[in-house]
Amino acid sequence: MREEFLMKIGVPDDYSYVSGRIKILESLLLGKETFEKLSEAPTSELKQILAETPYKGFIKGEENSDLLNAVFERFKAELAEMGKYASPGFINIFFKNKEIFLRLKKWALVQNTSETNELYLSLRKFIQSGSGEDFPVIFVNTFNKMIEVRENPLEVGIVLDIYRLKYLMNSANLTESDLIKSYYKIYSEVSLQNMLFRINHFVASSLIDNTNLSLALSLISENFSDFAFTLPLKNIKDVEQFENFVNENLKEINSEYIQSRLIKILDMGKFINVGIEVVFTYLKRLEFEVSTLSMILSGRGTGAESKEILEKVALAE
Repeated sequence: MREEFLMKIGVPDDYSYVSGRIKILESLLLGKETFEKLSEAPTSELKQILAETPYKGFIKGEENSDLLNAVFERFKAELAEMGKYASPGFINIFFKNKEIFLRLKKWALVQNTSETNELYLSLRKFIQSGSGEDFPVIFVNTFNKMIEVRENPLEVGIVLDIYRLKYLMNSANLTESDLIKSYYKIYSEVSLQNMLFRINHFVASSLIDNTNLSLALSLISENFSDFAFTLPLKNIKDVEQFENFVNENLKEINSEYIQSRLIKILDMGKFINVGIEVVFTYLKRLEFEVSTLSMILSGRGTGAESKEILEKVALAE
């Protein structure tokens, strides 16, 4: 397997030094008070507030876009730093996977896209030939299936989401970590349920017909048979049956509830002092922080009201 996707998990003692360092970094994660300040303060004070946090060294200008860039640049820097202790594959699989799958989607939809990055050149050669490099086979399967349905952008998006979830679940199992496996089981469960609701909206809007629906449901039932709610999908024959199934058996789950469930899993990491879980827990918490900051700063940039922003990031009382 190529180094970029080879997930080497060391023995717990390998993480003793970094675990102590991460405990310090975790103490620097931002709290509700900082998020509220950023949501409520005059725009002229946003830079000053962010400059009092670990993002200070990444701020290169005065504009809202400069603050957003600082948030993402700090996250990239932390991923690079943690890459010194965890394998590059571990970081790429769990924290850069969306970037890889979106790249596959771009290639499936735009055949003549040029690339200069060595990794992407090699990956593209692999998915187009199926040989020559030792990348995960699921990348080929994802690309080929998107090629099959590329005339329908909705189907392409559904295919990407399904295979990406499968990739994450398979990778989590390889870690043999109960925390990481539990995290992605919940993540996949709620993501699939919301995906089915999204497909149901497409059906109601006549954007998906029986043929399109059959493809999506068969992919879900084949790849996620461990979830009880996916078992009936293989017996659904038309859009009417599907609409009845969704309305009777599922409920849409908002992002705030999903995040709270995932954070409860990450809380298990408080009782783990050494091991890859320490790296995973810190980076996932930082990922949530970056997501919250980006929503707040984007909201401020568009002139949204403080209350509206706080509600969006689940910080309102």
